[in-house]
Amino acid sequence: MAGMSVQQEEFAEFIRRIRAGDVKAAEEVVSRYGPELRFELRMYLRRCNTRMRRVVDSMDIFQSVMASFFVRAAVGEFDLDRPDRLAHLLMEMARHKFTDQVKYYQRRRRDLRREQDLN
Repeated sequence: MAGMSVQQEEFAEFIRRIRAGDVKAAEEVVSRYGPELRFELRMYLRRCNTRMRRVVDSMDIFQSVMASFFVRAAVGEFDLDRPDRLAHLLMEMARHKFTDQVKYYQRRRRDLRREQDLN
């Protein structure tokens, strides 16, 4: 890999491990990017009305983002060459999943008062 820095080579190897389904690499993604991602999702929810917060859960969205990322990464859908691009991708995926959830409840014109809390 001529022309690549040590950090780029290490990150490329990290991405290869993710694509190969390496459990340790997956755990590293969750531990490295998870806290910031979960924080952002909680901030999105704070901007929602109270009824929406009852039916949209930040951890559900986080888990959905992670599952989606690993499946799509395994088939080589993402071309990631730097850690900041991976962070940006995960944030974008979270924003889209969050927006999709909000739209789902709005589109279906569900009566959020009738949704039951699972807690």
